[in-house]
Amino acid sequence: MFQTKVKDLDEAIDLTCKSLKSYCTQRSKITICLTGGNFGEGVTERLGFLKDLNMDITFLISDERFVSETEKESNQRVLKKKLAKNFDKENVRFIFFTTDNDYAACFDSLRRKLDLEGISKPDFLILSLGKDGHLAGHFCNSIMDESKMFCFTDHAPKPPKRRVSFSINWLYLADKIILAAV
Repeated sequence: MFQTKVKDLDEAIDLTCKSLKSYCTQRSKITICLTGGNFGEGVTERLGFLKDLNMDITFLISDERFVSETEKESNQRVLKKKLAKNFDKENVRFIFFTTDNDYAACFDSLRRKLDLEGISKPDFLILSLGKDGHLAGHFCNSIMDESKMFCFTDHAPKPPKRRVSFSINWLYLADKIILAAV
């Protein structure tokens, strides 16, 4: 485990990108799980270096607000938009939560997509600690789904109240984990 103190969000983003670049050396394929919020957006804006590495990249998102992807509160809308301008579509895949149905359908759909791609865990996980202490979409009132791979809540501390997330146990299977508390 490596721990360091940084002076601000910008330095945390730089350190994360350097760590990811180092991790990608000698790889032809990677699954990166991103967080939302300011930290996730900041990291996402600086991932352009990945396109020069000639590798297959799958992006996951650690958690999502249970709103339409077109709504401004959608983490994946923001991250996809920022990522799309840096990558061609040939070697990049986005496997995100589908929030147009109920929780069970959302989790089943995501599980099928991961199985199709042969993804059993993220390779590289980028998380940040929420202001209220939550990780990903895990809140004190979150409920685990049957598979223990996902959780959900209808009572997040701030709107939108409905959230879905990979479980912390599943996320922590990642080979490399960056956790920012800034």
